[in-house]
Amino acid sequence: MVIAPRPAKPLPHHKWRCAVALILIVLMEAVAFNLPHWSSLHYLGEQASSNASVTIGDGLKRERNGLLSVVEPSKAYIQMSGVDARVGFIHISTNDAAAGSGSSTSLAEITTTPDNSTDVRLDALSSTGNGEEAWAAGSNSSVSTDVPMSAYLRNPDAGGRTDSLRLWIQEPTGTVVRVDGFSVNPRVPWHFDALRIAAMCLIALLVLAFLPHSWLWRTRLDTGDGKQRLLLSSLLIPFILVAVTTIISVIVWPQQQIFHNDNGYTYDFNQYGHVADALLHGRPWLDLKVPDQLLLSKDPLDIATRQSLLDHGTQPIYWDYVLYEGHWYSYFGVLPAVALFLPYQAITSLWVDGGLMLPAQAASMLLLLAASVMLLLLVIRIINRHFTAVPLAVVVIGAIVCFTGSNLGYLWNTGTFYTIPLAASLALSALGLWLWLGARQVRDSHDAAWRMWRCTDMRADKRGEIESRLSLPRIALGSLCLGANLACRPAFVLTCLLALPIFWDELVALIGQARKRPVKQGGLGEVDGQVQDARRRSVARRSLLKAFAAATLPAAAAMMPALAYNYWRFGSFLNFGNQYQVTVVNLRQYQTPIDNIPYIVGYYLGQPLSFTRLFPWISYAPAPLPHWQYTESGVGGLLMLCPALIVIAALPLVRRFLRSRRVFGIAWSLLLLGLVMAVFDAYLGGFVWRYMADFGWLLSLCAVIVIAAIAERSGAPNPSTHAMAANLQADTRPDWAGRSRGLAMGAITVLALAGLAITLLAGAAITAKNNPDALVNIHTWFAAF
Repeated sequence: MVIAPRPAKPLPHHKWRCAVALILIVLMEAVAFNLPHWSSLHYLGEQASSNASVTIGDGLKRERNGLLSVVEPSKAYIQMSGVDARVGFIHISTNDAAAGSGSSTSLAEITTTPDNSTDVRLDALSSTGNGEEAWAAGSNSSVSTDVPMSAYLRNPDAGGRTDSLRLWIQEPTGTVVRVDGFSVNPRVPWHFDALRIAAMCLIALLVLAFLPHSWLWRTRLDTGDGKQRLLLSSLLIPFILVAVTTIISVIVWPQQQIFHNDNGYTYDFNQYGHVADALLHGRPWLDLKVPDQLLLSKDPLDIATRQSLLDHGTQPIYWDYVLYEGHWYSYFGVLPAVALFLPYQAITSLWVDGGLMLPAQAASMLLLLAASVMLLLLVIRIINRHFTAVPLAVVVIGAIVCFTGSNLGYLWNTGTFYTIPLAASLALSALGLWLWLGARQVRDSHDAAWRMWRCTDMRADKRGEIESRLSLPRIALGSLCLGANLACRPAFVLTCLLALPIFWDELVALIGQARKRPVKQGGLGEVDGQVQDARRRSVARRSLLKAFAAATLPAAAAMMPALAYNYWRFGSFLNFGNQYQVTVVNLRQYQTPIDNIPYIVGYYLGQPLSFTRLFPWISYAPAPLPHWQYTESGVGGLLMLCPALIVIAALPLVRRFLRSRRVFGIAWSLLLLGLVMAVFDAYLGGFVWRYMADFGWLLSLCAVIVIAAIAERSGAPNPSTHAMAANLQADTRPDWAGRSRGLAMGAITVLALAGLAITLLAGAAITAKNNPDALVNIHTWFAAF
């Protein structure tokens, strides 16, 4: 008897996808990213002519220690002439001598290249078809002794025979470089990079997770499901790793935070530490020296006066500090200093005399982590509260949109003390709104447990099947958090205005009950009805008064210490000290040109991306204005860094649906408040990249609401199952409506992931500006392309 073989069981879709992705990753690593290795094998038989000679341009000078120093950048090159060979690649050799030792050039004229890296460019001289010769210029690249693969450069004209090669050293005058020479047609080694493999795996994981019919799209959000909680918590793993490693490193190995410049300002980034030290010693002013020449000047805040003093060697004049009545102050909010820096200095004073100052980067990382956690929780609460049949993928997309639109990419990549007030207010504001959105509670008549109100409770609430209330402790705690913004970043106090759309239904109901007139009846029924109506009105008035007190008194209690601190310093409750700031202008006299505001708001929202040929492919771009005003360079506006925000334009189209879910007023309020904050920043601060965090998170939350409305399926979902397939039967729309919704969500997914990629590249641009050597290894990844 012949037994037929059992047919192989087909792999599920997700397993097929994972297998294909794994094969593509292996091929990319083995072939595509190592294409220079395979290409270099083709040139191994080609060697430079025996008549080839190497010369050093007049712009380079050989020091006694053997290193080369740049004396004239326009002539700083190493040239190999008479090559007469087909050249595919060159290998740059470096000198391991200690930079600067035994140099004949004075130290004032030499600046050692950071992290042993050098910017270079390879040019090739080849014969053209008509018998003439022409130089072919290569691309700029960096060579680092710490990254061996960076020493291999491709010939820009590898097609024909090369006559000469010229390696340009693109460093400023006085720079000492380790580049010593180069050889032609080396064998480029095959290179396996674990970081590159990890990056490709993460990209593949993201793509697979958001493909149609994936688990994320087939699963409905259920905040009580442990598996979903674990997945959503995993979104915070990168933030936790960065925060923990950075905090430990800067505390164990503290870096310099004070920079004195000859005939220039002094940059001291320990502002919060100085504030904490002042508070510990019971004084409002900072223990920093004020030069006598500055005190005796007629107007210390005048730009010309300050510059004249700097030119004559007056030191120190602290940049971005407040100078008021002979003392230095800080205009930044005092709450982070009280909550973080003061306890740290007090605790460390137990074993160090006077205590240590908490590094500003450690505080910023801790607060950014708190802000990231609270923004994720806020996104989950908004979707869970006002929507019913939303796939889990929409929650992840909403979190990505909120993270990118809130400008967290910039804040995480900078981590300076400027980040601290923004991160603190983001965390406080997100926590305050999270508490407010959970303040409306309901319970069934047969259940004693109170739970958060959801939009599915509206019908039962109208029929009187459930009991509802406002949690006064949640309202009070939320108001306390939002009011505390005055001691961090005062502009965030405007977030308190969102109390109106959030509690509008309760406010209208309580006011209606408090003003309701009794119904006229006859006899004893009229008297009893009047008594009951009077009691209901009295209860409604007391409830209204309690809710008003819970919303206002904690906010006022949080604001009063900040106002008192202002009075202690400057003799005025509303004087935050920014008028006395030592900055690019005299703020006591400067008036913002009104004509600039539309331009600055336009830059905040839609500044175009500036592309480059090398990774990270985007760079800083200027922001010109009709009239002079302080501006910073940025890589792009908010709609460029988070293109998914364009869905806000669909807000009027989903207004009926949002009104049925009692969230339309919240969405419009978030949008209007975000635009108001953008105009406010444009008027007071100009165009500064980090200020996008003031309003970006508000616009992002509005976009999250619109995205959830587009993804929401019509009809009432089955609350007994987590599967989205069970809800498809309730969708009575024609097929074209479902397809349109699917196409819209596909486009939104692409925009959200594109925004994540752009944000990561913008962070790489920040890193490239602050620490170029950190990206040399990544530059080698794309050498084949």
